[in-house]
This record gives sequence, structure tokens and C-alpha cells, in this order.
Amino acid sequence: EIAHLKNRLFFITIIIIILIITVWFYVIRQSLKIEYKRRKAESNLRLSRQKYKSLVEASTDGTLMLVNQNIVYSNLKLSEITGFDPLKIRQLEFNQLFEINWNEIESMFNQPNRSFSTDTLLKTNNNQRIEVVITASKIDYSGNDGFIVIVKDVSRDQNVNKESKILSADLEVALLQMAQPIATIIKDLFTCSPENTINEVAEIMVKKQTDVV
Repeated sequence: EIAHLKNRLFFITIIIIILIITVWFYVIRQSLKIEYKRRKAESNLRLSRQKYKSLVEASTDGTLMLVNQNIVYSNLKLSEITGFDPLKIRQLEFNQLFEINWNEIESMFNQPNRSFSTDTLLKTNNNQRIEVVITASKIDYSGNDGFIVIVKDVSRDQNVNKESKILSADLEVALLQMAQPIATIIKDLFTCSPENTINEVAEIMVKKQTDVV
């Protein structure tokens, strides 16, 4: 009976060990799957961030990116326009940079269209206001709602337009002058002969009211 009990305990122990090993392998496998998914999600997040960061930095216009109403990226062009360095811009809120309220822009994305443009004023580091047109586009940023905002400085365009109009007016005047007959701007020549005396030449100059003979 003791030998029989020993055999039963041995088989029960073997079964328990097999069950423990099976559960252990299952736990390890699940843990590896979870770790793989986590690493893949982190990799996708890094790729997504790098993609949008490259997009922001490569833009020729002032560009910034918002996630959860926080500015996470901005390019050098925006720093050039505002006078703030990129780190300072990321510390500011949208409403501290622009006259328009961000909630007003975000509410526009409840409509089917996924982009929105409007004109507003951009605040600079020397407390000036620049006329700009902003275009906001909604993106999926790793499961969160992100927005890319492109800032176009139209004040410079307006100055260029004014200068172009002035240049066009000057050019038009020059063309009109070139079309005038030359006879209208040529004065008569007053002459004398070599035999005239200086007194006689002076009398001619007085009479003709000219400084040159």
C-alpha cells in the first residue's frame, strides 16, 4: 500500500509539474506577445512622430503641430516670423500666439471637411501684430487628434503688392515720357560769330535770357 501511494504521488507530481510547465510556457508566450505589441506600438509612434516632425520642418511656410491643444513641434520658418525660438514656441499656448481662439478652429472640424483656413493676427516677441492666414488640418497622431497648422505671412505680400504698384506707376510714367516728341524738351541754340565782342555776346545773352551761347 505504501508503494502504491508512492506511485500515485509520483504520477500526481509529474502531472502537476507538466501543468506548471504548460502554464509557464503560456504565460511566457503571452508576455512575449504583449512585449512585441508594445515595441511595435512604440516603433509606430516614433515613426509617426518622425514623419510629422519631418513634415513640419520641411514646410517652406511657418508650421506648427498641436496634440491635445499643446504645441509639440514648430519649424524654423515660424521662429523667423515670430522671433521666438522653437523651444519658446512649444512652451506657449495657441491663444498666446494668435488672436483667434483655438476652440473656434477646433469646432470647425465637427463638419465633414478636414481642413480650415482663416485670417488672423500673429503675435511676435516684440509685441507686434502680423497679418497671417492660417490653414489647419486634422491628423491621427497615434490614436490622438492632432492638428498641423500652416502660417502664411500675408503682410509681406501686401508690401510687395504696394511696391509693385509703385514700380508699375513709375514705369508707366517713364513709358509715357519716352513716347513724347523730343522737340518738346529741346531748347533753341543761341550762337554768335567769332568776330563778336564779349559785350555783344553779353547783350545777346541778356536779350535771349540764356546763360549759354
